[in-house]
Amino acid sequence: MPGAGGELVNYDDTGKLVETHEEFPVDKGHQKVLDSAMTITKHVVADKIAAYLHHEMTLAQLVDSSERALMEGQFAERDAATFAQVVSLLGVADVRAFGLAWDDCEELLRKLGFAPRVEVVAV
Repeated sequence: MPGAGGELVNYDDTGKLVETHEEFPVDKGHQKVLDSAMTITKHVVADKIAAYLHHEMTLAQLVDSSERALMEGQFAERDAATFAQVVSLLGVADVRAFGLAWDDCEELLRKLGFAPRVEVVAV
């Protein structure tokens, strides 16, 4: 369904907006619409980092997800300041001065209470 300014929108059977596709000035592709009260936990953040490390998510997607979490999310746990700091660092990972190396991911996961594990398999 056409929206304003070259944007396509999709609604579910109840009329709730579930997806947008912005085409102008740059085609940004389909974007899922998040519930306004997205709760951010250490598991959510760790899963995003793991998806990036497994090449299931691009750096741009990780950055976009982190930026949306900062703008729209609620940090649920008592260590919310730590989670917000980690998400903030992920949100600027696409800036050359910051970047995101393996060591950075390892450190961010440790701040969240996780440790990465590498598995080498034959391809």
